[in-house]
This record gives sequence, C-alpha cells and structure tokens, in this order.
Amino acid sequence: MEAIHLTDGTAALDLKRCIGCGLCVSTCPSESLSLVRKPKAKQPYVPETIVETNVKLGKARGKLGIGKRVGMQVRSKLDRLLAPKSKDLQGSH
Repeated sequence: MEAIHLTDGTAALDLKRCIGCGLCVSTCPSESLSLVRKPKAKQPYVPETIVETNVKLGKARGKLGIGKRVGMQVRSKLDRLLAPKSKDLQGSH
C-alpha cells in the first residue's frame, strides 16, 4: 500500500494510504512497529454474512429502499420453504 516512506533514514506513516492490514508490522526487520486497536465506539460495524453486507451496501448506495428489502426477504423465505427437499438432507438413504 506504500503507506510507509523513508525520509533521511526515518520512517513516516501516511495515514491516507494505511488500511490497517498489519503487513508492515509483520515485515518490519527491527520489530519497531505495532498496531493499536481502536476503541469499540470507533470500530466500524462488520456484517456477519454476505447477504447482510450486500443489503448494507445497497442501502448505502440508495439502491435498496424499504420496499425492495421487504420483497427480497419474502422471496428468500419463500424460496427456502418451497425448495425441494433432498433425501440426503433429510437423513434418509
């Protein structure tokens, strides 16, 4: 990410380029870098599932209003209820 630059033998961090991945910490030859976890209040919310992630992105982009969200949830539940049951999933052989 090129977040660290050497200037006259001194390392400087460019916060605009840093993504917090920790790669600089694990590769620093002098072990002089560390990451500090942000306080809980400043940590971003991370969705638990890909579906939750996509819904969050859709809402943030203004492309997923309440009507579309409700429709998606109803279709998803109906699809699961109406899906044919596999013998393997029912435990019969």
